[in-house]
Amino acid sequence: MRHTVLISALFVLSCLCSAREKVTLFIAGDSTAQTYDPDKTPMRGWAQQLQQFFDENLLLVSNHSIGGRSTGTFIAEGRWQRIADSLKPGDWVFIQFGHNDTSPNPQRYVAPQQYKANLENMCREAIAKGAHPCILTSIVMRTFRDGILVDERNHFAEYIQIARDAAAELDVPLIDMSRLTTGLVRSLGDEASAELYYHVKVGDHPMIKADKNDDTHLREKGATAYARLAVEEIVRQNLPIASCVLPPRLERKEPHFAVEVNTEKEPVAQGPYDSTVASLSDYQCPEWFRDAKFGIWAHWGPQCAAEDGDWYARNMYDQGSRNYKYQIDAMGHPSEYGFKDWIPEFTAENWNPDSLIHLYKDAGAKYFMTLANHHDNFDLYDSDYQSWNSTVMGPRRDIVGEWAAACRKYGLALGVSVHASHAWSWYETSRGNDSTGPLKGVPYDGWLTAEDGKGKWWEGYDPQELYAQNHPLSVNSRAWDWEEDQVVTPDQEYCDKFYNRTVQLINDYNPDVVYFDDTYLPLWPVSDAGLKITAHLYNRSIAANDGENRAVITGKVLNEWQKETIVWDVERGAPDKMQEKPWQTCTCIGSWHYDKHVYYNDGYKSPAKVITMLVDVVSKNGNLLLSVPLNRKGEIDPTEYRIVKSIGHWMDINGESIYGTRPWLVFGEGPSAESENSLNAQGFNEGRLNYGAADIRFNKKGDKTLYVTLLGVPEGDTVIRSLGFRTNLNRKKIKSVTLLGSTEDIAWVQTAETLTISKPENVPSPEAIVYKVIFK
Repeated sequence: MRHTVLISALFVLSCLCSAREKVTLFIAGDSTAQTYDPDKTPMRGWAQQLQQFFDENLLLVSNHSIGGRSTGTFIAEGRWQRIADSLKPGDWVFIQFGHNDTSPNPQRYVAPQQYKANLENMCREAIAKGAHPCILTSIVMRTFRDGILVDERNHFAEYIQIARDAAAELDVPLIDMSRLTTGLVRSLGDEASAELYYHVKVGDHPMIKADKNDDTHLREKGATAYARLAVEEIVRQNLPIASCVLPPRLERKEPHFAVEVNTEKEPVAQGPYDSTVASLSDYQCPEWFRDAKFGIWAHWGPQCAAEDGDWYARNMYDQGSRNYKYQIDAMGHPSEYGFKDWIPEFTAENWNPDSLIHLYKDAGAKYFMTLANHHDNFDLYDSDYQSWNSTVMGPRRDIVGEWAAACRKYGLALGVSVHASHAWSWYETSRGNDSTGPLKGVPYDGWLTAEDGKGKWWEGYDPQELYAQNHPLSVNSRAWDWEEDQVVTPDQEYCDKFYNRTVQLINDYNPDVVYFDDTYLPLWPVSDAGLKITAHLYNRSIAANDGENRAVITGKVLNEWQKETIVWDVERGAPDKMQEKPWQTCTCIGSWHYDKHVYYNDGYKSPAKVITMLVDVVSKNGNLLLSVPLNRKGEIDPTEYRIVKSIGHWMDINGESIYGTRPWLVFGEGPSAESENSLNAQGFNEGRLNYGAADIRFNKKGDKTLYVTLLGVPEGDTVIRSLGFRTNLNRKKIKSVTLLGSTEDIAWVQTAETLTISKPENVPSPEAIVYKVIFK
């Protein structure tokens, strides 16, 4: 067919071009596809949600959709021409119109024959530029009568068919969004499908002033679901840009699990949740966590014994790496002295959890996170399922248990972080050997078994239980998402063991928060272990709290439906937009595991950097979890101590602007608020922006109290554009402005356009100053 020939030719051209630069996917459409400002409305366009499904290093979505446009007005206003002028060979353009072409408004209406001609002309112009056009039919307008989905729009079905015919006659791809979205809405039914559309009530979003039921436009849930349908169709048709799709983004919500864990030894607690995504999708983050805002983490375990930074247990086997060189200098070759041999050096001899938790409470932390295990697979508690644990070797103490007791004493919520799911592939470096040098080819200790331990300090223990290496090597042991072509699939025994030891941890220590260092949940989508653990924790919490689920589970790199089931954690960074759902960022003042070189080289984050990050995160509806690593003896060093004390001093003055607050209409204004700072995978965008007094952040309590934080000390008056009494964001007049931590009378003037605050004479907290604004 001519269609196949055209696609094949364009595919070859696309491949030739992609070697030089990434592909751009342009979107030409109406309000159902356009991009909306989340600070101003909960409405979303489906094309606004597309980028999350594609590798941004390969494909960039450029959404030109705009509300109220038909093909005629989109062309007449020059909007199509701007796309056409930007097209380069190998690019794609999705064309979706119809809603406004059928409008009774004569300025929008386009007659059927002209509608078809407009679609065809846009496609031809794209092809002439060497680009790939694709026609999309309109999404379904949701109307139910007596429980049946009906189409009551004049001539709309005719325009849907015209779009199909135009694609067929031009031999260009068609994504039949009408058919796809109709099928989804019909399968969900009247009540459930309403959640996809713009059905809003006062209180759902700060800008919602009246209840509204709109069955044409979408909320985030519907926009994401419809974007997913489009991407699934791209993959089904094997269009060339299918190679740019991120595979984990298209995993089914309920995949076929290769390994279903055995729960006989550690049963899943009974309750309202079962071990499915559908059941967990009504999760609501508890208010205590939203109020807490700030936690401190002891990212502390046997890898801190070397005091040479993070991932030591893996990187010490990587010839030529910094950790390998340190290993050779400090303890010798990893064929003779492997990571297991560092465990006795993890002494914790000066560890005093009581005094540390007291210090963290004074610093303003409302919850504390202890490492339960890391990728090194060593349990820091009295584990029935992992012989290599801290109660029988190393410090010979129940690290989690002692932290938990101190948290209960001082009233901090307890968190446990669980990282061990990845030991399976992460430790594969321990089976390597030097490729050069005098010990070339001599295997590292990852091959050892219990029989090799006679006469050793570890006699009676099996290194394979720690290293978990009784399996073939993976193609890429760094791959994180259990891709079948990259990582050998974990077996039943490994998945069962991870499940059992994690459920025992929950049962014995009753954590309020469980942090998983995984994309979504541990072992997903290989095993259902993560789902079962989540259901277990939620059901236990409900039973213990009179029907209220007060538990929190966090995971990384979550898509939108995964955020319905657990809390999103961002590593070392923050999104550049306010988030609808509560979330958390985790960061460290230095290296995750203790690194003495950071201390010697004065490489820690300053108190000001931590504080400004906290304020920024909280303004976007998030919490900050800050790691303060301990050394091998269980101490924090003098610099860490000063940083923690400085944070506490700032919190003593300004804590009311943090705890119990909620986001305002926008998170801030100023240079950094207006800059793009996209996340990379699980985060990693911190430090790209420099904050100063021109960077302003907002938090509120109730309707009358607004906290305005300057991320620095102003050199003159501060002008706040958002707080005039006739701005797009505010219609309220101000009653008073005070500076937290100061008795000084603050001079201020509110006009229709701005609020101007005079520079204070004295600054109580130079890292960031907070004005408390009370509205009349």
